[in-house]
Amino acid sequence: MLIGRGICEMLTILLLVIHSSRVFADFTHLQEDTTNTHNLHESDQDWYDCSSEVGISSNDIVLSFSNVRSRPYIVTPDSGQTIYKTIKYNNRTGSDPIVNDIKVDFHQYYKLFGKKWMTFLIVYNIDECKEHDNLCPLSPGETTEVVTVHPPLNKLTPFGWYRSRQIYKDGYSGELIGCVDMRFKYARSKVGGRLRGNGALIE
Repeated sequence: MLIGRGICEMLTILLLVIHSSRVFADFTHLQEDTTNTHNLHESDQDWYDCSSEVGISSNDIVLSFSNVRSRPYIVTPDSGQTIYKTIKYNNRTGSDPIVNDIKVDFHQYYKLFGKKWMTFLIVYNIDECKEHDNLCPLSPGETTEVVTVHPPLNKLTPFGWYRSRQIYKDGYSGELIGCVDMRFKYARSKVGGRLRGNGALIE
């Protein structure tokens, strides 16, 4: 029974990949994610700044994130999803240039059997300035909120936990400038309340 369930989950993940609306994806990364997700397991929030995990030192973080949230908290087959992120351009030197081009690599994960994070999709170089017209140009010290609206997921999408790691890059130089890692629960129905970081519901 467990093997059969595993095969079904893997097939549905592959179907999710095939039906993804993103292009230029790398489909060879269906593998276990070994990055540090300590914050996701033990904090009460469902996101964290992953800059240090992709090699960005604290002094070199250009973009920092806050107020990252999903509406609804629990995504259901008919709900769709809206993601909110507040992004701040840290004025590190006092003479940092205006950012006019931001690209993002999206790493998408599914928690297989509710135990192991598996990468099922990687999409490179999404033009965030094109996706969000209020993001660029971005001046040092400036803060803006970006909103991403997703339609309902494909009906074949398996229920469970999903993660999205978004690595921000300077579109001109390719320099890594920020990273945010977030997760959400996809369920048949919303029982009620908010999901804590450990998966328990806050009423």
